[in-house]
Amino acid sequence: SNANECSVIFVDYQTARYCPPAIDLIYILFMNLDEVTRKAKEMEYLRFYYDILQRDCVANGFAQTAVPLSFSDLLASYWEFQFFGLLYRAIASTILNVPREIVTNFYVHVERTDVVLKLMNEFPDFGKYMAEQICDILQFLSEESYESTNRI
Repeated sequence: SNANECSVIFVDYQTARYCPPAIDLIYILFMNLDEVTRKAKEMEYLRFYYDILQRDCVANGFAQTAVPLSFSDLLASYWEFQFFGLLYRAIASTILNVPREIVTNFYVHVERTDVVLKLMNEFPDFGKYMAEQICDILQFLSEESYESTNRI
């Protein structure tokens, strides 16, 4: 690492929850990175998160053994909640990735399946993006199904 490099950590407490840290990491990585970038960099980001957590625990007077979870526990939790990240991203995209003028109280606070399908047809980029979200979910489910079948 270059000595002149700086690292920035952004904590958005609006979406922070009393839950496994992996959930907050999933919010950050799944909502801000495309699949290719996420998969290429996720281990680096997870390791960075864990190293900073460990450093902060030590800096605040906790022994390294006081770190709330091991790195392998963090990884296990991250892998366990990946489906949640895919599903959350797809649902949030129906609000975050549509033309701004569409996002009214009527659109946000009602069942919007028909409107989303219509928007997918009217706005090809949005349609392609949503189709990618659906494909990611289906691919994940098929891989999980294949892995669970092979574990039996």
